[in-house]
Amino acid sequence: MAYAVVVVCGLVILIVTHIYNTFVFPLYKRRQIINQHGCKLPQKLPFHDPLFGLDIIFESYRAHNSHSYLSLVKSRFDKYGTTFEARMLGRTVVNTIEPRNIQALLATQFNDFGLGDRRIAAFEPLLGHSIFTTDGDAWKHFRAMLRPSFGKQQVGCTDLLETHVGNMLHLIPRDGSTVDLQQLFFRLTIR
Repeated sequence: MAYAVVVVCGLVILIVTHIYNTFVFPLYKRRQIINQHGCKLPQKLPFHDPLFGLDIIFESYRAHNSHSYLSLVKSRFDKYGTTFEARMLGRTVVNTIEPRNIQALLATQFNDFGLGDRRIAAFEPLLGHSIFTTDGDAWKHFRAMLRPSFGKQQVGCTDLLETHVGNMLHLIPRDGSTVDLQQLFFRLTIR
């Protein structure tokens, strides 16, 4: 009997901890950031499934299969503004094309944000351990390597990048055969 009580109490503690870490603390942290920076809450993408947002996922999946995903995303930004949030697989996902938000994410408040496990897991097989798949000190290292390329004189000069992209495109077979782009992308990105 005492063993069953310990097991039930342990399960309750695990469930409460999971709910707190997954829902309560992120909402608290988000409110704290909103108040600290005077942010407005983003518009919410309407959904029928408030828990998992499966309707949004299926809509995105259908658009992907019909080669109209970018049009779908553009229409969402056109309708809901430069920043909106969606509920997907139990998580709140914020989508933004607002230049000030992008600047905060990538430069002025970089340490307040992270890529997240899902993005790293999705892109690391394609892009390797690179600027696109790292956070923290590794990202700072890659950024420092790239910084000279984005000086005022360099930004308008795309000849070097064009040369490398052109070289990569020449390596892709023109006969319609299957090609593994992963190694080509690895060579093109700084790792």
